[in-house]
Amino acid sequence: MSINSEAAVGAARQGPTPLARLRQMMAGEGEHAGAPLRAGFAFGIRVASAAVMFVTQILLARWMGSHDFGKYVYAWTLVIAIGDLIPLGFAFSAQRIIPEYRHGGEGALLRGFLSASRLFVFAAGTVAALVAVGLVRVFAGSLAESDPVVLTIAAAALPAYALGNLLDGIARSYDRVHLALVPPFLVRPLLVILLVAAAHGLGLTTDAAQAMTAAVASTWAVMLGQLLLVDRALARSVEPGPRDYRFAGWLSVSLQIFAAWAFMTLFTYADLIVLNAFVTPEKVAIYYASVKTLALTQFITYAVSSVFGHTFVQYKVAGDQAGLERLLALAVRLTFWTSLAMTGVLLAFGHQILGLFGPDFAAGTPLLFILSLGLMARAAVGPAERLLTMLGEQRATAAIYAAAFATNLSAALVLVPPFGLPGAAAAVAGAMVVESVLLCLTVRRRLGLNAFVLAPRNRRGAEPAFR
Repeated sequence: MSINSEAAVGAARQGPTPLARLRQMMAGEGEHAGAPLRAGFAFGIRVASAAVMFVTQILLARWMGSHDFGKYVYAWTLVIAIGDLIPLGFAFSAQRIIPEYRHGGEGALLRGFLSASRLFVFAAGTVAALVAVGLVRVFAGSLAESDPVVLTIAAAALPAYALGNLLDGIARSYDRVHLALVPPFLVRPLLVILLVAAAHGLGLTTDAAQAMTAAVASTWAVMLGQLLLVDRALARSVEPGPRDYRFAGWLSVSLQIFAAWAFMTLFTYADLIVLNAFVTPEKVAIYYASVKTLALTQFITYAVSSVFGHTFVQYKVAGDQAGLERLLALAVRLTFWTSLAMTGVLLAFGHQILGLFGPDFAAGTPLLFILSLGLMARAAVGPAERLLTMLGEQRATAAIYAAAFATNLSAALVLVPPFGLPGAAAAVAGAMVVESVLLCLTVRRRLGLNAFVLAPRNRRGAEPAFR
């Protein structure tokens, strides 16, 4: 046998190379057919959303000025942080529970989960909104700089925002990426800017309260539209019939995921919250603009997780460890190399992009280089967090993000007072490095998989880590 023949036989035994597998998938062939296309579609939506959001934020910053824009940014950040926590993990447990019920033929349980989860999340959002309004009234005197009126208006968005998060998770579980992403990430910011632009065109005062009113109205309108579209899609996929409720079990799973998500959310917004306590709204606005300039890099991770998250569960149910390893390797490579290229572009043009917000915002350019270090560390492990959560390792994930949050918060409290914005950027970048290292080690220890982008791959497939 010739050397070339031996090589061909060896290649056949090992299966297609990663490049060949990627080509098969892009062509609609192979075991992961269409996944990169769906990831690309999800990323395309987030890119388009980023463009819309940039225009929205630039116009709001110019119309309101940096002071009012800073108040608006702080209030909306609280909406996102609290609104992400309100579902208590149901937005993510949906991507774990729904695939299990679908592939297991548990129609009654599936219908019960779809109904009960919505009612619970909307009720929780309503309670959270009422509590938030009460707290603002009690502490109005100490919230003068943040503007109690703006915070009160913002609280009205919480029920709709929380239910929208759940609808996102349900839509992804059925591979309806467009229903998950288009309403909140494209339609909502477009509505915000259209409403504020209309008011501005009519000569009305453009301030933080007006902009927040537009954001609340847009959030409710988009949630109702998304609800109708998701219901229409489910009517074609879910057969009518009796409903079985196991809410205690669903809540238990969701709360375990919630612990991880709560620390992740706190980690994400700790720097902005600490900054608001030590610097002026103008400085908060500059930092926020810098973070959003690098948002495209984070969208890549989000897009890949959106496509691959529930697929991890399918491999676990099938007991296919080798297939899971190949899927993870592909997801990590898609995340890292695309993120690296995108980060290079954003750093090259960051000064010009920040200048679009106004002449004061270009001062945030050095922050881009600090923040990018943390973002690349996160990209190097791809959707490792989603992998752990979907495969039942939510307690380990919670511990990881508790450590990352503690790192971010403590570092911010130490670095922000003397260094200001660079201190906040260094705190969050360092916390991202801690997060990524812990995720990589945990995936290896708990699942027997390599999540690091440069880790050697086991061509024969790892031994099953789950039973």
